[in-house]
Amino acid sequence: MNREEVLKIVLEQVGGDNEEYPILGNSEIDSLDLVVHIVQLEKKLDIALQTKAAFSRERSPFRTVGTLTDFIEELV
Repeated sequence: MNREEVLKIVLEQVGGDNEEYPILGNSEIDSLDLVVHIVQLEKKLDIALQTKAAFSRERSPFRTVGTLTDFIEELV
């Protein structure tokens, strides 16, 4: 799966319109929504996003659509 395909899936899941669309700190996405989005992305992409690697980073990979797409690319 290439980056454009991953980006499209992430954008569709979180309702964003570009890579800079915020995920964390977005007033439209609360903590429960974030968990739902992550679980749905894990199912769609057949990968684990809620890992020690994700949560031990200095900067969260869940900040924006772009950072999440980059993180997913690292995992696949």
